[in-house]
Amino acid sequence: MYADVSLLVRFAQLERGCGAAERAAALLDHVLAAYPHRVDVAALYVDMLIKSNDIEQIRQLMERMTSQKLPARKMKVLFKKWIEVEEKIGNHQQVENIRKRAVEFIEKAQF
Repeated sequence: MYADVSLLVRFAQLERGCGAAERAAALLDHVLAAYPHRVDVAALYVDMLIKSNDIEQIRQLMERMTSQKLPARKMKVLFKKWIEVEEKIGNHQQVENIRKRAVEFIEKAQF
């Protein structure tokens, strides 16, 4: 099953390289809809969006991914990636908002 995911991800990367960014995004959205726990795919997707400088889509993707119920270690990866991205493209207030959201997740997870 995961071989299918890696094949789809690789195909999306090739699509992106050939200039078909919309098809690449659609493929990766499809993979993340079917396998929401694949944070590695989400991180790759974010990296691809950074290269195309699509800031709004990055924020929407990270918002969607961190709104899911995932294990704490996967959420940590997502929040860390989002903070790193916002430190590059955003401002201090956006980074602080993400940190607050991460703290809220930790507080909810403890109970």
